[in-house]
Amino acid sequence: MGLIYTDNLKSGWFDMEVKLSLLVFPLIIGSKPLTEKQVRGIIKSLIISIIYVGLYLISRAIIFYFFNHENVFYYQLFSPFIHPSYLSMYINMAVAWVLYQNYNGKKVFTNAFIVDKLLVLYLFAITFLLASKSGIFLFIIIVFVYLCLEFYKNRKMIHFAVGSLIILLSFIALSYFSPKNFDRIIHLIETINSNDIENNSNESSSLRLHLWSTSNEVIKKSFLVGYGTGDGKDVLNKALEEKEITNAFKNKLNAHNAFYEIFLKLGVVGFVVLLLNIIFPSFIAFKQNNVLYLFLVIILVFNFSFESMLETKAGVIFYAFFNSLIFFKVTVNENNNHSRS
Repeated sequence: MGLIYTDNLKSGWFDMEVKLSLLVFPLIIGSKPLTEKQVRGIIKSLIISIIYVGLYLISRAIIFYFFNHENVFYYQLFSPFIHPSYLSMYINMAVAWVLYQNYNGKKVFTNAFIVDKLLVLYLFAITFLLASKSGIFLFIIIVFVYLCLEFYKNRKMIHFAVGSLIILLSFIALSYFSPKNFDRIIHLIETINSNDIENNSNESSSLRLHLWSTSNEVIKKSFLVGYGTGDGKDVLNKALEEKEITNAFKNKLNAHNAFYEIFLKLGVVGFVVLLLNIIFPSFIAFKQNNVLYLFLVIILVFNFSFESMLETKAGVIFYAFFNSLIFFKVTVNENNNHSRS
């Protein structure tokens, strides 16, 4: 719809190309929904891949440290091939699956739950080294929700207390050995509490606050229909230039928020559609008591809030694939239960 009234058709058509997965994955997965065993196999492959990626990144960083005397245990230096925010998103999906399996009394790899717990700690270490603030906070939220669900299910305070303590101690230990990564979180808190953010700041938290406030101003001028699929980012960058938010318009940044991004392009209609794509899965997750779908919704909402997730192929593929995979898994199970009864 946004292509009809956009001026920058080149950008608009590229945007459509990026979002093609939103159509492809539901059609492929929905045409022949996967079995429970196939779904487990896919997620298990994801977890194994992430384990190997983590080992590669750590090995690479160690080699740089001892042979080049460079410390690359940090953010994009640690993960130069994929942005830390997106890699941590996939890691959090892997964590969600491990905790979902444990919640249902199942193990991912062996008959020992301790292996799964060690795997979660390993994935937390990788997430911390990636230094993605959204990734770290999301990891903690997922684990906290899991601990709350376990407490509600078993009424054993010891599980909640021990789990919380382990995460806290791991966080403190990693902060001690990698203070630079911890500094990003401290800076985020300082930025939120600050009343005066410099226009020429290059820090990601400061830039996001500028982007969001400017997006708010721009959206008000075309609330109903937005500015078109190809023009949303152009209009935002023009406003940033007028406000002299130097690093934002020089780097042609997007809104870094999926909700703002869709509002800029398609107005309130697009925003409502995106909102429904969050509300509907949430309703299914609670109706079917499906913890995995609940975790996915949490991951999506959190990443939508801090990244223009649907503007990149990594983000679109993540959303289209996992939402389709879990949605059709849940609906097929529901239909099977109805047919048995």
